[in-house]
Amino acid sequence: MKIIDAHTHPRFSTPWESSTAIRHGNWEPEEIIRQADVAGIDRMIVLGNILRFGPNPDASQVRLINEETADLVERHPDFFVGYCYLNPLLPKEEIEREALTFLRDGTFVAIKLEVDCCASDPRMGPLMEIAEMLDVPVLQHAWDTKNRPLIASPKKGAQETDGRDVAILARRHPRVRIQMAHLTGVGQAGVLAVRDCENVWVDTSGAQPVAGMTEYALQQLGEDRVIYGSDFPIRDLAGSLAKVYSALPPGPVRDKVFALNWESMIG
Repeated sequence: MKIIDAHTHPRFSTPWESSTAIRHGNWEPEEIIRQADVAGIDRMIVLGNILRFGPNPDASQVRLINEETADLVERHPDFFVGYCYLNPLLPKEEIEREALTFLRDGTFVAIKLEVDCCASDPRMGPLMEIAEMLDVPVLQHAWDTKNRPLIASPKKGAQETDGRDVAILARRHPRVRIQMAHLTGVGQAGVLAVRDCENVWVDTSGAQPVAGMTEYALQQLGEDRVIYGSDFPIRDLAGSLAKVYSALPPGPVRDKVFALNWESMIG
């Protein structure tokens, strides 16, 4: 059975590495591939070190993040697949220039968005128009702050996105395919919010495994709209795999979640 991990953030030492970067295992690619091989993973989708400069990076910082990802993909093209990180708050011409640099020639296969702008913000429009023009999916970071542990009084920030925001974005741009991140982070409310949005898939990454969440997503969204993702190296590969293995017996649905649904979304 083929396994594609559709949500990872591996990173390694580069000339651009910031001393303030968040690091969860700063390994060389060969070590990442070794661990993935032990776990039975065939490909990893690389989303980049997207919080290296904090929220709302400028155009030069966005370029550095994408160059690092492109370097990783170039070094191991048979294993790593890249997403192009973009900041929706930058001027449209800068967003388009970055997207065309990495997406038009096939270096990357989709767009990655973080916490720079809430998905329901109208300022998302120009970026989504570019995604539609290039016919590439958009991975939107999403998390329900009520699900965050260790926060006494969770309050949703203006730039943060939950499942309801993703649903608004999906309805505004029905011809753009959207990968909503962090099934465990958006929770049941997030799944229900996008249930009727046929252009939204959800990946299984985010937080520690919660019993029944994978089954719930499959029940509500169907077997074609759930994608495997680990959030490695922030999350453990073995635990991330186990929560999906335990929810699905061997067969066609397991094959879809672990690989075929991502391939279908990418097109």
